[in-house]
Amino acid sequence: MKIAIITEGYRPFINGVIVSIDLFAKQFRKLGHEVYIFAPSYPDYQEDEEYIFRLRSVPSIIQKSIRIPVPTYIKMDKLFSKIGFDIIHIQHPIIFGQVVKRLVKKYKLPLVFTHHSFYENYSHYIPLPQKFIKKKA
Repeated sequence: MKIAIITEGYRPFINGVIVSIDLFAKQFRKLGHEVYIFAPSYPDYQEDEEYIFRLRSVPSIIQKSIRIPVPTYIKMDKLFSKIGFDIIHIQHPIIFGQVVKRLVKKYKLPLVFTHHSFYENYSHYIPLPQKFIKKKA
């Protein structure tokens, strides 16, 4: 199978989600699957692994060392079309959510989501009405 893992954070930044992604990818590859990772770009970071697609990113306003991807439907659509994924595994629904939702619908792909966080516990970081944010989380 061709598996796309889509994440809003990846190396060189390290946290539990990234460790989880690396373990998923390693085990899927051991089973003979092709694993592609969509992740934000980091300035001056040299990629040491193939099958990683870096998407343009900007620094987080909360913590500058964290990069926020700027997913573009057009770029991701070209890669989805070219590679022909069998399944999409998304790690975060917030930033990539709408783009991925359109792509899985267009290509009729199954979508898997790993729930790493209780997003409503982080809602106070977002400067919008809390009732609205918690509902979206």
